[in-house]
Amino acid sequence: MGSYESAEHDRTFCHNHRTFQWKKTNEQRTTDEEANAIKQKMIYSDMEIPQGLKSPLLSGKAAPFRFNNLDEAKKDLNEQLDDFEMYFKNNPDAKPIQPRMGPLNHNEWIRLHNKHLTHHFKQFGVLGAER
Repeated sequence: MGSYESAEHDRTFCHNHRTFQWKKTNEQRTTDEEANAIKQKMIYSDMEIPQGLKSPLLSGKAAPFRFNNLDEAKKDLNEQLDDFEMYFKNNPDAKPIQPRMGPLNHNEWIRLHNKHLTHHFKQFGVLGAER
């Protein structure tokens, strides 16, 4: 990875965008029919999240950085992962709400976050894009 890609990668992880977001109190912002269609496409298919996809739930403005460096961001991500696993260990039937897909169970959240993290890792050259 070149210095530009490395700097951009570090900036992404230090940014306010929480790559691993799941427990924040959310309301479903779609109908059940819309949520199920999105869930089928985003979770139950092999489709990758397209590069350049803009979430309709975000303002479009760049948020301020949350972390001073990449190490702080990685530490936060690891803490979130631990919290995620502990939450579902203690609440195995829980289905926290994802605003566009409605209630998701543990396995659905794992699939969604794997796709989301893969999307960003490819975006910033951490993983090679398939050709």
